[in-house]
Amino acid sequence: MKIVDFLENERIHDRVYLGNAGMKRAYLHDGIVWMVKFPQSTRNLEGKHLPSYTSSPISEYIGSQIYASLNIPVHETVLGRCQGKIVVGCKDFAIDAKLLEFHGIKNTVDEELISGSFGSSAKGERLSDVLRVIDNADAFSGLRSAVKARFWDMFVTDAFLLNNDRNNGNWGLLADRYTVRIAPVFDNGNSFFNKRNPSLTGRRMESPTLVEQDALKGLSFFTDDNDHHIHPFDYIAAGENEDCNAAVLRFVEHLDMKKVIDMIENIPETAYDLSVMPSIQKAFYIQLLETAYEKGIRPVAERLISIKNS
Repeated sequence: MKIVDFLENERIHDRVYLGNAGMKRAYLHDGIVWMVKFPQSTRNLEGKHLPSYTSSPISEYIGSQIYASLNIPVHETVLGRCQGKIVVGCKDFAIDAKLLEFHGIKNTVDEELISGSFGSSAKGERLSDVLRVIDNADAFSGLRSAVKARFWDMFVTDAFLLNNDRNNGNWGLLADRYTVRIAPVFDNGNSFFNKRNPSLTGRRMESPTLVEQDALKGLSFFTDDNDHHIHPFDYIAAGENEDCNAAVLRFVEHLDMKKVIDMIENIPETAYDLSVMPSIQKAFYIQLLETAYEKGIRPVAERLISIKNS
């Protein structure tokens, strides 16, 4: 697997990317503009025993590769180095179109239809509000069924990836002069405990109970109507939402765990004298994904298939 040296490429100074999760810069690689995302320093983050930098580039790359393997449109990613750090390059999909993020689309909906929960993409969003926005926003007109399917595909896949940050600013639509379409999935860097110190990872791997806790007991960005964050695997297991059930069946139809494991194993441990992905980190990610599938998603899918065939 090639690790791209972005410093060998031209930097594009007039392309600016916003956001809070670390530095982002634009580089021209193979004639295409790429957003290069750096690992975020943890010095201003809350928590104990944090590493110096998050592992968000690795999380972004693996999460995006898994989305692609599931046939869900996602931004293209490559691992690279830049300024002495391992980074992730994300192909810029909005060069000739405008990204319409969900939080902006939500603001076009009649306030009486939604609760206005939290009011900030940084804290959470009521799931019921999201679904009402999808059903009522003019921007989704003509795309409602596809947008709803994409939302639930992300809900299930993010649970699998342990991504608890599918916030209102990292999904939406792409608009150009004549058309509006669903944007590819992007911003998967908050997956797989990207702020966890490797020493803690090693200790938790030794306990199947702790691995299962990590894989299945995480919280979603989305909340219930009492503003309590939803446990996505509990929601999936309940089987009460038919659109979510359909997404579970699509997930198991396309998931190839061997392909996923091979992709992770193919990431080099080091490159350019930099640590890319240590073997213990690979083993832990694989353990988490296998547990999430075997105990979180597969039993639900088997039950749904049984009901369907009965």
